[in-house]
Amino acid sequence: MKVIRLRRPSEHHVSFDFLTVKDIEGLVFTAKKNLIHLHIDHKKRGIMHFSTHQGSIDDVELLDARWKQFQTNEAIFFDLAWFEPIMK
Repeated sequence: MKVIRLRRPSEHHVSFDFLTVKDIEGLVFTAKKNLIHLHIDHKKRGIMHFSTHQGSIDDVELLDARWKQFQTNEAIFFDLAWFEPIMK
């Protein structure tokens, strides 16, 4: 089973969520003002938003390429834990 690892919202400590790829309907990376944003459309949790402190359009292209490769190769784990949840 393929999974991605994400940081879980928490005020007191760092913890992680593992989401199965089969429950992800869409995953999009965007760059704005030197930040990379991650938007995940999850079947059960709805749309989830994350960001990281620095990045560029080149980083977004690299992440897109890694995500596409992950979906077609034999790897089972995709780490996105450096992205922090955005509370909306």
